Amino acid sequence: MSLCRLTSRVAAALCLAAVCRCLGAPADPLSDKALRAAVVPDADVLMTVQGTAWRETPIYGVMDRLWAEAKAAPQEGEAVVPVQKELSRSVVNPLEALGVGSEDMVAMVWSARTLGQWGQLARSDAQQALDQFGLVLAARLAQPLTMVKIRLALGNMAGAQGQELMFEKGSYQGAEVLSVVRPEQPGENRRLPQSFLVALVDDGLAVYVGGEAGVKAALDRLAATQPAPLSATMTTAREAADPSAQTQAFLVLNDQVRTFAATRATQIPEQQVLQRTALQGLAGLQYVALGVSGSDKLAMRLGQVFASAEQAAAMASVVDQFVLAMLKGYLFQAVGQPIPLIQSLTSRQSESSMEVVAEVTEEDLRALYAAHAAGKLAWPPLGGRPGLPPRGR
Repeated sequence: MSLCRLTSRVAAALCLAAVCRCLGAPADPLSDKALRAAVVPDADVLMTVQGTAWRETPIYGVMDRLWAEAKAAPQEGEAVVPVQKELSRSVVNPLEALGVGSEDMVAMVWSARTLGQWGQLARSDAQQALDQFGLVLAARLAQPLTMVKIRLALGNMAGAQGQELMFEKGSYQGAEVLSVVRPEQPGENRRLPQSFLVALVDDGLAVYVGGEAGVKAALDRLAATQPAPLSATMTTAREAADPSAQTQAFLVLNDQVRTFAATRATQIPEQQVLQRTALQGLAGLQYVALGVSGSDKLAMRLGQVFASAEQAAAMASVVDQFVLAMLKGYLFQAVGQPIPLIQSLTSRQSESSMEVVAEVTEEDLRALYAAHAAGKLAWPPLGGRPGLPPRGR
């Protein structure tokens, strides 16, 4: 996995889930002063990740064992291992390239201000995305991180890919900062950012990663002890979230998105009922909230809140008739049996909100691993530990 791909993920993977759990994490990562300061103003994308509980859950141990089994049986895990390595380094633990192991990750927060411009995000190159949307990732660590370790880890990763990096060390607001620049090369992928900034605070026990402007703004807020206020809708979403979820992610929609959906719905032919219904529901969508918690299984809840009960019902019908039906059929075809995950995938509506719920058991994980190893699943299985890189790299 190249450094370029890692920085690309940091820049553009705004909705990919990550679940991390290590010793010493607060119940709410935003109660950590350094992590709270990293939240960008008017954030409409926000993820918080707790620590300790994930390592203490039985399902976490199950995932460790499954990973060990996959490594011990390369003929069965051959299709799984490369995918897990790619997933862990690019999405699950985006700080691995800085020399931060999963054991050191206490809590993580990342945020961005997209203003609903997801199409523009997809079309822009990675550097523009990093700068324009102000993505900042912050993590609380169990062990101090040093700039020497960061430079060594980044240099080794880049060197293994035949790339070179330029580093410039400095300080800002009393924090150590490291500017990382990848010189342009002819014919390179413009979706890869050319530069990013790393900052160490609290004697190396917290780290910020993002574009220069975003990281420096976070350091300004930390120095002034003036975190950016959350929007009213984001505050409402967090207050309504399941407090037992060790990982929470929120996406707040704006009027521009809703107006576009309402207008587009009127342009869809009446015979295309499914598309019209989905757009009518989207026209009233206020926010989306994902919660993931672990015990002897993984429990996931994807909730959506609308302006009216009618819009919630419209979206629920689309999810039931199309999304869940297709997903259940695909899973059944891949694993060849009615595993608990398939049976647990359901939606439910309550007034102006609806949610999709699912539970993942050890039986499910084993079935998904086997199906993926056999080439029957087109995406990574739910087998890599919940938001943490597998043991071994």
